[in-house]
Amino acid sequence: ERRQFAEAILPRAVLVVEGATEAAMFATASTVMEQSLGTKAYSHFDIAGVSVFDAGGEGSAPIYGPFFKGLGKPAFCMIDKPRQARTTDADAKLADFQRFWESPERGIEALVAKELDETVLRRFLNMVKARSDYPAHVGTATDGLSVEQVRDLVRAVLEARKGNLYGYAALLIAECQSAAELPCSIRTVLEEIHK
Repeated sequence: ERRQFAEAILPRAVLVVEGATEAAMFATASTVMEQSLGTKAYSHFDIAGVSVFDAGGEGSAPIYGPFFKGLGKPAFCMIDKPRQARTTDADAKLADFQRFWESPERGIEALVAKELDETVLRRFLNMVKARSDYPAHVGTATDGLSVEQVRDLVRAVLEARKGNLYGYAALLIAECQSAAELPCSIRTVLEEIHK
């Protein structure tokens, strides 16, 4: 936490996310954006001075709105669709962010599985199935799977390998060969922060 706070105080801006999965995923998506669009059209988070801050879990991101506002730091936030209605206190704290986005899905795994194109999802499944840490209990992709079955399998794989220990969400995003292939919600956040 101390390292994260130090890294969040030094840059020009901060993106607060709910967990390690999202933090790794946004860093990788920023790389895809830069490689796809070029440095004149998009600056990678590292170059632009944007730090990704892992709030530590679902529902924990709002508390950092007042903190970063108090520092005078431009802060952005992306949260999952809450499992229950947010409190007025949480809403007030979210309002302290310069901008925040709420996912239409209850987890980042469901969001990316829904928004990514089938070809990206299949590339990912074909790449990870040979890994020694692949969660075999969720099944593996075959050519006969429907698009919805592929989406369900990707979500199950990501949920089984959630967090920064495995990095599966970042591996999935790395399968995007251009900014156009990134999940729309993630690309929107990156574009808005870049502006």
